[in-house]
Amino acid sequence: MGEIITAINAKPETIQQFLTNSYVIPDYQRPYSWDGEQCAKLWEDITDFFDNPSDEDLPYFLGNVVVYNENKKRIVVDGQQRLITLNLLVRALFEKNGTYRILEKCLYHQDPLTEKIKQPYQIRIEHNVLGDSESSKLEDILLNTFQNEESQYFKNYSFFSKKFEEHTKNYDSTRKEDLISAILYKIVILPIECTNFENALTIFETINNRGMDLSDADIFKSKLYKNAGSQKDEFINQWNEISNSLERDKVIDFKRIFTHFMHVIRGKEEKTDNIVGLRKFYDYEKSRRLSNWQDVLTSMKKLIGAWDYITNPYENGGASNEILNWVIILRHYPNSYWEYPIMTFLHNNSKINDNDEFVFDNTKEKELLELLKITTKYCYFKWLKYRNTVSVKDTIFKVVKDISHSGDYKKTYYDDIREENQSIKSDLNKDNLGKGQKGICLLNTVLCETRGIKIPEGFHIEHILPKKWERYNYPDWNDGTYKNNHERLGNLVVLEGEKNIKVGNKPFADKKIEYQKSILTETRELPNKYRNWSHSDFNQRNDEILNRLVRWFLEKN
Repeated sequence: MGEIITAINAKPETIQQFLTNSYVIPDYQRPYSWDGEQCAKLWEDITDFFDNPSDEDLPYFLGNVVVYNENKKRIVVDGQQRLITLNLLVRALFEKNGTYRILEKCLYHQDPLTEKIKQPYQIRIEHNVLGDSESSKLEDILLNTFQNEESQYFKNYSFFSKKFEEHTKNYDSTRKEDLISAILYKIVILPIECTNFENALTIFETINNRGMDLSDADIFKSKLYKNAGSQKDEFINQWNEISNSLERDKVIDFKRIFTHFMHVIRGKEEKTDNIVGLRKFYDYEKSRRLSNWQDVLTSMKKLIGAWDYITNPYENGGASNEILNWVIILRHYPNSYWEYPIMTFLHNNSKINDNDEFVFDNTKEKELLELLKITTKYCYFKWLKYRNTVSVKDTIFKVVKDISHSGDYKKTYYDDIREENQSIKSDLNKDNLGKGQKGICLLNTVLCETRGIKIPEGFHIEHILPKKWERYNYPDWNDGTYKNNHERLGNLVVLEGEKNIKVGNKPFADKKIEYQKSILTETRELPNKYRNWSHSDFNQRNDEILNRLVRWFLEKN
């Protein structure tokens, strides 16, 4: 950390000092996005500061930006939105007050010898954001051509222009000059300058509590764009199509896709060691893993299509109910390691057709189902045994390698749990299964399902003996048996969410009415087996569930 600290120069600057530097907005940044609400907040803060000066004449602090220096230019890692918005504000001021040459100097480059403004005007921002003609839109405003009145730049410039007119309509020339001077000289910003991108990024991630503007996907997008060579336009079109579909569907994000892709590559490269961060992984050997942009985007489309396939019903182009049910069980596992072998298998057994559609090789459906079942068995077995999220990691990495090279992944799974199966029944019969409880309940329900019904969305885990059980007639229960058994599997049943809300803390006789309406076989048949949910009823069902699950965990697929 000491090495990073020595690389920083952080000194407050007035807006005038801040804007009279040269800036580069890199290609991995996202497009400008500040809207009218954010501009209004900025303007209100500025005018409130001006109209209500403090006795101490303190400056107004606008925030910080994080940059690093390259070729005497500031490369913006964080602060693009503020930088551009301040330029639009000053541009609006200059439009109304063109005689104030200092405004002109904030916007445009000067000749280093004569200090005169270069002609024709050259703006101080080099805007390299990929796609959507960002650079031309910004220049359109700052160079006074106003050709694109639909751009966010124009809308925000117009906002500031209108607000300045409204606020100063009763000002004399001196008061108006005071407002401009206050904006330029009494509002300060803190540029945190670093010597390189890595240091700037580390500092930004450390001090910024609002979340990471500069995402992994932004960095990878930039690398792929550079590798696209003469096909940059085609790359941008395909990337934007992927980005728009992710934004529209909101079921998976770029980071998750690149994580899945990392494991596809690791499997291919036969790597089973510990994973590193995504950026470090894709930076290996000068981004060799991102060198072919067409292959990378094709893999991304496969992985997006694969996720859609295992999370959507058959009628919407998804998988069978049987596959979906096993995926639902895995999605309630306490971590996401299970995704890596499943997504690698789907990636390696699918293609993107000429219509840009995901197509899974349906001759592999049976094998996919077997992989889902054994992955479920392995993951939950390890959870029951160790109750932590890393016990599966090493074997999962080996399985991914096996899948990529036609290895015996079943043997890899079984070899890791072969010596640990003696205590499975007692592990299942704990008074609380923690984060794995919901998945184990789903597993029991799926094992009982006889009609191929899909587990409904929004299901709940219902406690048959309710929390407030004392008010009703539940034979043989007491405080001790309640405490020891309320969270055990025998007292839990999967139920549609709306039905669970209806049953609440009602007596068993009322609950049975809703249970009988369930589409799930095990839930629907429960009222026919038990009369009044006595403690002996609980014991009977608990033993049935334990025996069912133990048989399943110990049998080899």
